[in-house]
Amino acid sequence: METDKFINTTFAGCKIIEKLGQGGMGAVYKAHNAGLDKIVCIKMLSTELARESRNVEFFLREARSAAKLDHPNIVQIYHFGQENGQYFIIMSYVEGKSLADIISEGGPLPVSEATRIIVDILEALEHAHSKSIVHRDIKPQNILISKDGQIKLVDFGLARSITEEKQLTIAGELVGTAYFMSPEQGLAQKVDHRADLYSTGATYYYILMGQYPFEGKTSLEVIHKHITETLPNIALRKPEIPLWVSKVIETLMRKKPQDRYQTAGDAVDDILKNVSAPRKRADGSERTLNIPSITEKIKEEEPEPGEPETPDGIVIDRYSIEEQVAKPKQEAKAEPAAKPSKPVKIRSDVSINFMKLAGHIALTTAVLACFLTAGVLPSNLTRAMGPIFSNPLSSALLILLGMAGFVWALVLKPFKFTGFYAAAAVLLMFFSYLGGTIVEYPPDISGIFARIYHTILLTLANLAAKDNLIIYSVFFYFIGSKLSLKKAWTSKFPGFLISAAGIACAYAYFRLPAQDTGNAAFLIASVLLFGAGMAAGVMQKEFSFIWNPYLLFLASNASIALFLSLPQIEVIKIHKIKEDRTNVEKLRKEDYAKKLQGIQASEENYIPEYDSEGRPIEKPKTKINVNQEIKPTPENELKNQAVKEYLRYNVFKFRENAGKSGGYLLISLFLLLLLNVNFFEEIIYFYKKVRYLE
Repeated sequence: METDKFINTTFAGCKIIEKLGQGGMGAVYKAHNAGLDKIVCIKMLSTELARESRNVEFFLREARSAAKLDHPNIVQIYHFGQENGQYFIIMSYVEGKSLADIISEGGPLPVSEATRIIVDILEALEHAHSKSIVHRDIKPQNILISKDGQIKLVDFGLARSITEEKQLTIAGELVGTAYFMSPEQGLAQKVDHRADLYSTGATYYYILMGQYPFEGKTSLEVIHKHITETLPNIALRKPEIPLWVSKVIETLMRKKPQDRYQTAGDAVDDILKNVSAPRKRADGSERTLNIPSITEKIKEEEPEPGEPETPDGIVIDRYSIEEQVAKPKQEAKAEPAAKPSKPVKIRSDVSINFMKLAGHIALTTAVLACFLTAGVLPSNLTRAMGPIFSNPLSSALLILLGMAGFVWALVLKPFKFTGFYAAAAVLLMFFSYLGGTIVEYPPDISGIFARIYHTILLTLANLAAKDNLIIYSVFFYFIGSKLSLKKAWTSKFPGFLISAAGIACAYAYFRLPAQDTGNAAFLIASVLLFGAGMAAGVMQKEFSFIWNPYLLFLASNASIALFLSLPQIEVIKIHKIKEDRTNVEKLRKEDYAKKLQGIQASEENYIPEYDSEGRPIEKPKTKINVNQEIKPTPENELKNQAVKEYLRYNVFKFRENAGKSGGYLLISLFLLLLLNVNFFEEIIYFYKKVRYLE
């Protein structure tokens, strides 16, 4: 390899001994520095990356950032610069392993060892932050542990000074590692020292649990979970971990920077308060740890006693989990009209009509129950049609009973078959079935009635869940628009309030924690469209396709969705641009290497030619041209891809969350309400019409 030429040579006053590894920026060597008379580490920027000034500045910024720091837990920089066109950094050599390797080989660390490591890292960050240096890439791979237990924070390649004016990162460019990235980094926002605290909390979680706080199939999915999802409960996953540790990690990893510890020192004080340990050794010496995976290999020497683990005396049963208790809304029942003074047709009699309403409620509820039961039938298949294929007879019977209930309900209706009613009924059957099929049942729940009971409880427990807000938004929009068209103000005013509640639900659903909002024009448009919808509800006297509360309130909801979605789409687009540019550069390098290999092969097989006087004819050197056909994907195309990916993600998110929170059954309950409200309106309309004719 090209970098092997440095081995056993003298470079920048150092005798290079061996190559330690190859990283993203270049190679790392072990060497002996004659001036210092000690073993050092030399990091060299790769020749290819050195061709771009931005890469050189990134590389040298690491040296400048770390050189400002003087702390026992931060790798020491001795020298950096350029020699013979090769950029280098000479730093202290740590003989040991990275924290990532230790976890990979030996699994999660005990609480005492993990906590001591995190305290040292936080103290190192406290020093760096005091010099206005933000690391921006805290992760186990960048934490080294020497054989004598010393902790060293390395790789300040992404670090930057909070006060520096020159920004090397392109606006909106993501920096950091997805598994440990703070929400503000994932949203490509401006970050400060509190982003390091979030990454430290994610590292603390990882070395205790042996798994990442959030996982996914792609980096984008992981980043999105850091931004939107709640941190998994450590106490439930690993009850032996003290509760104060869970609280520290939860505080470090809060979504909004202002909700975290405000300094690394605050976090250290909180931790040491729980372990009853001093803040710093009196002599200022480095803290040493007894890490079994490393120290056992050098146990021929007298072992250094480790610090005792502080007993916490915590009983896990005392841990309380906040439960959201959703109080079901009680629908106000309209008072029946007074009985007419003279007999009317039996079909318009108040008592008979309300008996029909009660019968209709019972029938539509039975339809829901039949399809829900069909969905909860045991199945070995994971797909939605699993219960039907696994239990065809039971499923067919339940579906037929449900269809019969629907037909019976139609018989009771004054206007019989209508398009709206039929569509709502079909959706009721569909979502009732899905409500039983998609739910993930615990292994100990196998009976049909137990599954139904579990599904109902799950839905009720998640009535106030954020994942279900989009369902409320859709139904509030529909009901509010419908009421806005009524003649009476007693209907219009509640309709406007319900429509506004629907827009608020849409805002809360699409809004991400710590998110910068989008173009204010969409917010203004939403307000104006909502006002136009209210005006249409007040002024409209005949049907209009445009001047219509349904259309205007829908446009208002769409404007809110765009207002909050466009910044997220922009983040995805920036991520795709970065990946596309990286891929183009890779393809160009491969093309260059192939052409160079072909030229070298032709030169090896080249037969010299001579002129008439016997002088050799010099062949002109072949110029290697970069393949101009390898071009970055146009930004418009990448933006379209980002929009599609965002829509696919939200559809997937809704499907997944609706199964976990009982959302499909909640939709069924709303449809059940709509069907019976529609039936009630028809009865009232028919009753008034008959009375008028009589």
